[in-house]
Amino acid sequence: MMLLQSLNTVMDQSSIVSDALKRDLLDAREQRHWEVEQFVQAGHASVIQLATNLPGPDKAPPGCSALLEWARYQLEESLQAQTVVHSRDRAGYYCLLISAQDPLRCKQVGIDLEHAQPFARLLDVDVYGPYSGQLSRQSLGYPARPCLICGASAVECIRSDRHDQDAVIRAAHAHLRNFTRRSTDAGLYIGGTS
Repeated sequence: MMLLQSLNTVMDQSSIVSDALKRDLLDAREQRHWEVEQFVQAGHASVIQLATNLPGPDKAPPGCSALLEWARYQLEESLQAQTVVHSRDRAGYYCLLISAQDPLRCKQVGIDLEHAQPFARLLDVDVYGPYSGQLSRQSLGYPARPCLICGASAVECIRSDRHDQDAVIRAAHAHLRNFTRRSTDAGLYIGGTS
């Protein structure tokens, strides 16, 4: 009986932590959405939200900051974009950029960046326009984002709980280590030490 009570306590604590994390992530995403809306309403042609996108509770493991910096540089150069917000919240690292480029072009460049290297799969590039709202991958004829494990639709794998969470986290961290190793070797490591 004591063991059962102990297990229930552990499960209840795990549920509380999980619920607290979910609330924190939702709050972070709502804050990001509010920030995006401020720049969209200011009349910018394109507002780009660039964020790291990692599974699991640790949204900012070592290498994430540098990965974001690498991608930010790519977008600034390709789109003549200007970074207007650069931050970290409970959901990880993110920045907002504005560009005078057409939102469809910005989304295409974002998708190209996400496909450029396997480690770029850990990035999320969302583009918003004053008339178009948020542009989806599907609006440009691309399929949904692929799963880190099997390549099927990531959303479907998440919804069906197809893969062990630890395996997905390990796959993401392997991509991050690959980025850190390659960028350090090539002298591309931009940003802080994380």
